[in-house]
Amino acid sequence: MILGGIGTIIVGILFLVVGIYNKNIDKKRKKKCTSVTEGVIIDFKSWKRIDGKYRNITYFPIYQYIVDNNKYEVLGNGIEVYSGENKEEKLNSMLGQKREIMYNPSNYIESYVKEENRDIINKVLIIGGVMIIVIGIFSTILFIAIRSVL
Repeated sequence: MILGGIGTIIVGILFLVVGIYNKNIDKKRKKKCTSVTEGVIIDFKSWKRIDGKYRNITYFPIYQYIVDNNKYEVLGNGIEVYSGENKEEKLNSMLGQKREIMYNPSNYIESYVKEENRDIINKVLIIGGVMIIVIGIFSTILFIAIRSVL
């Protein structure tokens, strides 16, 4: 049982580290990417995930933007398409949509889609990691206390 508590703490630490790491990457990217241009969705990249009997596909919009007459691309946040949904209708309606792209004026390929915010994901990872760590510590202490009484 004590190993379960320690394992829970390790999982919590992993969540916490990933959340903090992603938050720092996003912060550095936002600091460097100070120029803005317009990007257009030109295509989608797909990622398939099978959970038991359900098959979900996440599509990531590919935005194309032009800086100094050179074309660049950046992936946007994923869009879930569930089995039963009309994939073509959903994705085709998004093709050609425009978004502001923030890019690094010193390195045009370094960019992100301004409207797509990953702060919520990072906060969930950090808060979730802390909660999992607390649960792991609490369960380990509780196990030790019960064991010492018996």
